Amino acid sequence: MTLQTLNLFPTPVWVRQLEPEATARVNRDAMALIETFRATSAATKAGGWATPTDLQDRPELHELMGFVRETAGEALAALAVEHDGFLVTGCWANVKPRGAGHPSHIHPNNFLSGVYYVRAPEAGGNIVFHDPRQQPFLLAPRTRERNLYNSRNADLPAREGMMVLFPAWLHHSVAGNSGAGERVSISFNIMFERFGETLARPKWGAQSED
Repeated sequence: MTLQTLNLFPTPVWVRQLEPEATARVNRDAMALIETFRATSAATKAGGWATPTDLQDRPELHELMGFVRETAGEALAALAVEHDGFLVTGCWANVKPRGAGHPSHIHPNNFLSGVYYVRAPEAGGNIVFHDPRQQPFLLAPRTRERNLYNSRNADLPAREGMMVLFPAWLHHSVAGNSGAGERVSISFNIMFERFGETLARPKWGAQSED
């Protein structure tokens, strides 16, 4: 008798690699914008620094935001989510020098979050996703090898031109940069435009007693 494995309640993470020509254009414009902030001021953040969080409206990131919206639209379609439109609620650049990482966190008050890598040196630090379930690890015997069913974390190596999109509630961290140069990334959040007016309303009828 064959043993069947059912992968129930999956957590989707979407990865998109931009074409080389698009990567070159997007990274050129992104670095020009980042260097503008770097020449004036930037906020210190977890061993590196970050720009303000409203870069989604900057003309230098117009092409990148197009890719972000396209990717988010495909992800929402895959989830079969009904909505009246979505928007990028925040966007900021992070620069991490050698040794700098970022602790585990989530992005509250958003539906999707993502990151795009402008510069990703070898060994520059993976993005690490943490299993949101706690119950499986109340009993955690030793394992012979690591696989999808016994791992508490999942690592994705950063690559220039790569975009990663994931649920905003999914805990994630960034490993320390052990590479030769700075890791430069652009993070962003996605939320529904009319969440309070439409999606947040009760799904049941007015006659329900609950």
